[in-house]
Amino acid sequence: MPSFSCIFLLRGTLSGPRAALETWYPGEAERIAGTLTFTAEGAELRLVEDHGGCSMTTGGMVDKPYTLPREVQEGEARPENWRGVGLVTARRAALRTELGQAPRRTPYLVADDAVVVLERREGWVRALYQGGKAPVVGWLPATDLAVEEP
Repeated sequence: MPSFSCIFLLRGTLSGPRAALETWYPGEAERIAGTLTFTAEGAELRLVEDHGGCSMTTGGMVDKPYTLPREVQEGEARPENWRGVGLVTARRAALRTELGQAPRRTPYLVADDAVVVLERREGWVRALYQGGKAPVVGWLPATDLAVEEP
């Protein structure tokens, strides 16, 4: 794990190009309010208070918004039918090609890895992970994730 990280989930209500939202880290009670504004260039996230570690990684989001470009970076997948987002909460979570027991050798995610939720099925989540050399899609036990769906 890096010395500093800026990891949190968010939930909000969109009204035109702007959403009032709340942010939090899974398992913590503290909520921090903010806004997400969509622009022609992408989106801007502004919080009333920074989450711990954010000012050391992404910069503060209080006085100046964090900007997210509209364009998908080369090599990134664009999930068209995503249902939500999640953070891995397990120390190690094996990605499976099919539901059930993980094979002996399989890619895995670690705590605080962010995923896009593509599908849910009886205690399982089909997720897209963007953090490696190439995007990876697989099934994870729902208990290994903190998931937020619209």
